[in-house]
Amino acid sequence: MRKNIIILAVAFIATLLTYIPTIDWMYQRWTSAGSYSSHGFLIPFISLWLLWYNRQAIENQELKGNWWGIAIIAFGLTIHFLSGIARIHFTSGFSIPITVAGILVLFAGVKGIRWGWFPVLYLYCMVPFPLILISFFTLKLKLLASEIAVFLLNFTGIVCIRDGSIVSFTNGQMVVGDVCSGLRSLVAMVALSLPFAYVTTTTVARKIFLVAILLPLAMLYNVLRVFFLGVITYNWGAEAATGNIHDMSGMVALFLNIITMLFISRALETPEESDVENKETQQKNTKFIPPQLVNINLKAAAAICALSLMAITTYFLLYKEYQTEGKQYAQQFPTNFGNWYTLQDYPAEQRTIELLETKDLLTRHYSSPKTPPILLALVISENSNRKVSHPPEICYKGAGCEILERFAIRLQNHDAIVLKLVNNGDHEYVIYWYKFGDKFTGNYYYHQANALMNFFSSQKGGAALVRTSIKIGNDPQHSFGSLQKFANDLYPILRKYLP
Repeated sequence: MRKNIIILAVAFIATLLTYIPTIDWMYQRWTSAGSYSSHGFLIPFISLWLLWYNRQAIENQELKGNWWGIAIIAFGLTIHFLSGIARIHFTSGFSIPITVAGILVLFAGVKGIRWGWFPVLYLYCMVPFPLILISFFTLKLKLLASEIAVFLLNFTGIVCIRDGSIVSFTNGQMVVGDVCSGLRSLVAMVALSLPFAYVTTTTVARKIFLVAILLPLAMLYNVLRVFFLGVITYNWGAEAATGNIHDMSGMVALFLNIITMLFISRALETPEESDVENKETQQKNTKFIPPQLVNINLKAAAAICALSLMAITTYFLLYKEYQTEGKQYAQQFPTNFGNWYTLQDYPAEQRTIELLETKDLLTRHYSSPKTPPILLALVISENSNRKVSHPPEICYKGAGCEILERFAIRLQNHDAIVLKLVNNGDHEYVIYWYKFGDKFTGNYYYHQANALMNFFSSQKGGAALVRTSIKIGNDPQHSFGSLQKFANDLYPILRKYLP
C-alpha cells in the first residue's frame, strides 16, 4: 500500500512539473480583477472529494491498469507540447484532464474509469475561457439582458430607451456593464450545478434537466437584477444604483440561483430515491477498504518517465518569449496620403513593446478638411507573430472602456469589425481588421489559424493588426461615414507598406 502511494505521489508531482506554465497562467486568470474563473481554485479539491464520495466503486477491488493509458497520456502531452511551442495556454489547459485520464486508465483500467470519469471531466471547469470568447459572450449577454430589462421597465410605466448597453431615463443614464452581463453567474452555476447533480440520487435524465434548467434561470435572475437597478436609477439617480446596491444585487441573484437549485433537486427526488440515498450514506460511513493496484510497476515507470521527460522539455523549450522584432515598417508609413495628413504621432510605451514583442508600432492621428481626427494604430510583424494580432476588445476592456455594440461590415476591399464603445466618457466608433500575407480579414480565427500554419511550417508571412477609431460627434452617421472613408482610402497604402 505504501509503495502504491509513493508511485501515485511521484506521478502527481511529475504532472504538476509538466504543467507549471499552464498552472501559472490559470492562477493569473483566476486572481485577475473581474475574473470569470475565480472558482478555479476549488475545482481540483471538488474533484478529489467526488472521487472520495464515489469510493465504493473501487473499494477492496483489484485494479488492473491498461496500457491504453500510455496512448491517452501521449495524446494529452502532445497537445501540451504543441500548445507550448505555439504559446497557447488554453489548449494546454484543455489537455490536463486528458493526461489525468490517461494516468487513471494506466493505473486502474476500466474500473478506474467507471470510478473517476466525472471528477476528471469536471477538471475542465478550472480552465479559463480565452479572453476573445469571454468578450464575445459578455457583449451578447449584456445586450440581451439590457434589451429585456428595458422592455420590462417600459411595460411597468418607466419610460426609457436603449442605445447598446446604455439605458437612458429622463433623469440620467444607466450603463449595463460587463459585470451585469450574467456570464459570471452562468459560469459559476455550471461549476456548482454539475457536481451537485452528480451526487443527487435521481435518474440521469433528471440530473440533465436540473443542470439545463438552471442556466436560463440564471439569465432570468440577471435580467431581474438589471430591471431592479433600472428602477433604482429612475427613482433615485444613477449614483444610487452603484456601489453597495449594485454589489448586493449580484449577491442576491447568486443566492436565488443556489436556492432554486436546492429546491428543484429536492422536487426531482422521489421517496424511494431518498431511501436509497440514506442507505448509501450509511454504507459510506463504514470503514473504507482501499483497492489494490495490480502489476503497476512497469506501467508506473513508463508514465513517470514520459511525464518527467515532458516536464524537462517544458522547462527548457516551451513558452519561451520571442526576441523583439526590430524592423520598422511603421517608420516608412507615409505621413500624408490622399486628402489625409498627420496631426500627431504617439510613441509606444516600453511595456507595450514587451507584451507585443515588436517595436514595429504606429499610433498616429490623421485628419482631412471637414473631418474630425481619426486615430490609426498599426501593430506589425514580419514573422507572423500571433501576439501582434490580438483582438482590440481585450485592450479596450483592460483600459476600462465599455463596449456597446460589435458587428461585422464589408469595406470596399475586405471585411472588418466595428465596435461602438465609451472611452473616458467619450463615445467612439472603431473599425479594425487583420492582415496576413496578402489577405485582409476581420476574422480573428482565420488569421490565427494561418499564423499557426506558417509557424509550424517555419514559413515567414507578414502579419498586422489595423485599428482605426473616431470620436462620435453630433452626427453619428457622419462620424461613421468618415471612418469608413478613411479605412477604404487606407487599403492601397497598407498593401504597399506592410510586409
